Amino acid sequence: MGGQPQLGLCRLPCPGAQVLPPFATVGAPPVKDPKGPHLLDDGTPNALFLMGADLQKKIHKKSAEDEQEMETYPLYRPLVVLATMEDRHIIPTYRLDGATIQELCAQLEPDLISPIRHPTDIPPLVQALSVLHFLASGYFHETVAMASGISRPMFSNVLTRVLSALMKHMRSYIVFPQVSDLATVKSDFYAMGHIPNIIGAIDGTHIAFVPPQRNEQVYRNRKSFYSLNVQIVCLADQYISHVNAKYPGSVHDAFILRNSSIPYMMSQLQRHRVWLIALRRQVPFLQEDEAGDGCVAVVEPVDCDEGEAEEEDVDNSSTIIQQYFQ
Repeated sequence: MGGQPQLGLCRLPCPGAQVLPPFATVGAPPVKDPKGPHLLDDGTPNALFLMGADLQKKIHKKSAEDEQEMETYPLYRPLVVLATMEDRHIIPTYRLDGATIQELCAQLEPDLISPIRHPTDIPPLVQALSVLHFLASGYFHETVAMASGISRPMFSNVLTRVLSALMKHMRSYIVFPQVSDLATVKSDFYAMGHIPNIIGAIDGTHIAFVPPQRNEQVYRNRKSFYSLNVQIVCLADQYISHVNAKYPGSVHDAFILRNSSIPYMMSQLQRHRVWLIALRRQVPFLQEDEAGDGCVAVVEPVDCDEGEAEEEDVDNSSTIIQQYFQ
């Protein structure tokens, strides 16, 4: 046996070392002794044994505390299923409730399943959730891909596939009122703002985004940030009935209106004497002769005291779009 003698493990007398019984080893199982394992042969307390016992108590106590802390603050989130999550946890991440996401995935599933099945195919629900997360948050591709459990190149392919599927089904949801719908739409607007013959509230909203390097300056709007000037028509229940998102932020609302399909669609309903409503302070540059060939009723609220109720009705009818995008 070479090297230094180990205290408490040596059985042969060594110069300068005290011979201890085997049960004095730290962590060793106690052996029966008439004097007890905590005493030496001469009756003196076994300090090494007492230190080992105290250390074992601390180790067991620390282990119990660690287990309790892991139960309270787990290192990994438990696996959850969308059907078991509450809407208050789903909406902040995806901007849609659970039932709407399930319905959307059911409609997009035929377009998201690859014709050639492969074990590594991403489920349609994961594809839809990752793209909805990206659209709702505006995070980088790599961040959304990491949160979704897929690679960044794969997420780029998923994004293209899901957006194409959404565009394919867009016309099933964004529908301008037809002749058969006019009575219901007009009554809904009249119940909200007491203004007759209104079938939609029209306005432009600036959607901020990172512009392309080519012609970057045309996307800077009057508020000095880059955006798309999107023309929206909403119904009284905040459903979008028309959208035009092909113009940069520097283009005026009046130009977008004149060059959109709104004048033509309203001309088809001209004999029904219906209008789209917009507030003068929201489109101050839209003159009477620029109002889409007479399809938009530009309303200017009354400032006098007796007109406060009327102004409130106009505000209720024309700020639907702002409420929709909040």
